[in-house]
Amino acid sequence: MSMKTLTADIRDVIERYGGYVFSEGTLNPLHLLAKAHDLLRQYRVNTGLRKKVRSAFVVREWRAGDDLWTHVYHGRAEIKDDELASCIWNEDIFDYFNTVAPGNSYFGSHEGDGACFGWWKVDQDGR
Repeated sequence: MSMKTLTADIRDVIERYGGYVFSEGTLNPLHLLAKAHDLLRQYRVNTGLRKKVRSAFVVREWRAGDDLWTHVYHGRAEIKDDELASCIWNEDIFDYFNTVAPGNSYFGSHEGDGACFGWWKVDQDGR
């Protein structure tokens, strides 16, 4: 898969449903970064960013190709440095996810629900 495929899949979901929910109900960087890592791995895009996300974690029993979320879910992963994790989420992930956003859409939190992240259509007012 590729960045082009990721963008096309996001566009298809936005057109069909009006948005693509990446994560909802949490602001915990442990959850958000694990989910981002696994999406990057699934589409085989931005290996450098995926490695940067992985570097923010201490993971027990890690094997190449593992989903990070599985380790988080089973309590085998934790954030090494909260400040680094926050920086990766708020800057690196947001920047990259906005580069793969189809035209007339953006990555961010849903209007009215700050804990619902995804790709959304830009409204007529520009946001």
